[in-house]
Amino acid sequence: MSPTGKDNCRSILFVGYALTAIAILIKSLSMLITSRVIAGLTAGSQPVAQAAIIDLSSNETKTKNLSLIMFSFSLGMIAGPIITSACSALSIYKSFSLQMPFYLIMLLCVFCYALIYRYYTNSTRVVTTGTIKFDYHDLYRQFSIIFTNKNLLITSSSFFFMQFAFNTFYVFISVFMFKAYDFSTFENGLNFFSMGLAMALSNLLLVPMISQRHCKKNAIRKSLFLMVAALIPFYLKNEILAIFCCSAFVVFFAIAYTNMLSLFSDCVTSDKQGWVMGISVSIFTLASFFTSIFTPMLFNINIMSPIDVTVIGCAIAYFVLMKLQNASHIDERK
Repeated sequence: MSPTGKDNCRSILFVGYALTAIAILIKSLSMLITSRVIAGLTAGSQPVAQAAIIDLSSNETKTKNLSLIMFSFSLGMIAGPIITSACSALSIYKSFSLQMPFYLIMLLCVFCYALIYRYYTNSTRVVTTGTIKFDYHDLYRQFSIIFTNKNLLITSSSFFFMQFAFNTFYVFISVFMFKAYDFSTFENGLNFFSMGLAMALSNLLLVPMISQRHCKKNAIRKSLFLMVAALIPFYLKNEILAIFCCSAFVVFFAIAYTNMLSLFSDCVTSDKQGWVMGISVSIFTLASFFTSIFTPMLFNINIMSPIDVTVIGCAIAYFVLMKLQNASHIDERK
């Protein structure tokens, strides 16, 4: 793994957001769609960043350092909507526009690009054997490895259901709060701000502390159990408790998610870290696909359907992960 991978992702990201700004400026729907596809290709920058953190960490500090990435991500969840909303508001400054947030993101891409060149040093030796060629059959081979590694298969399956549950909750909670409790856009915005802050604090404070006291499997299973427990107020139709439990839910998810990434890392050797982080992002994307396909249909049947799906997803992830106890695994603390 070398800085080049991240450099390429940042370059594509820069082009994607530049095209988005231009598409909005000239009001071109086709260019807008194309730009979002190009920007979507840079999902590859996330597993590379996660693999870089693992590369720089020992087995004891891996989970703690991964939590720092998630902490940064959580801060982005808080600051991003606020900054972009302000930059696109003509009432704040007459020169602001809908394109302004994308210009800002382009500058951030350049800034990240410069930081990678200046400060990142690869700690492993990179061997270049020639021109890299993409083979469509290689895509099948890469994913087929999952089924030959029992630990990785169990971890991937549990991660899929956990991520499906979280995506369902996160995507549809604003609609649920609107329908169930007449939440306004502002109130839903405050709720998301609280959830982002809760996730940030969880990654900064709780994840490092828990990683020192519990093995990854137990930390994930307990977090999944508490995620389900946090949803009880929704069935009791208690608005105040439901607001509080939205933040509690993402606190426990942050603990489970970071430890799950560390489990992925434990399943493979050091030279496969970038690959396995890519697998985790692929599973995340697959779970998001299923969320977008099935959950809206359930919402039309019953307002509680997204909550039901979230509970079921967490429960399946919990029981799937139990099978990991019978497999030889690198995570050794009891």
